[in-house]
Amino acid sequence: MSCKIKLRWIEGENFKGLKHFRFEPGGDKTEIIGRNGSGKTSVYDMLLWLFFSKDSTGRKEFAIRPLDRRNQKIKGLVTRVEGVFEIDGDEVALKKENHEVVVKKRDQVTGYTTK
Repeated sequence: MSCKIKLRWIEGENFKGLKHFRFEPGGDKTEIIGRNGSGKTSVYDMLLWLFFSKDSTGRKEFAIRPLDRRNQKIKGLVTRVEGVFEIDGDEVALKKENHEVVVKKRDQVTGYTTK
């Protein structure tokens, strides 16, 4: 049984190296073209994380949170990806967020949770 999925739009915040990104394909065929390191794979990873909680290499554990200049996760940010898709003629909206889990007494990040 086959399924037809069409991307209407996808948007992400604080995902990997992308502070904010919104993509709305134009027409039936759209390409994302850019230099190495410009974020093409990050956009693909956004789609895969939203649907399957994995990246383009199939890893479930990968760095989705943005890093500072010292390669440390930036505290206090919510990583968010959402999109609207047409699936077999029906419009479906999906949203996924990744939040810090903080111990209030020590103000320490103890982990992350995905909603």
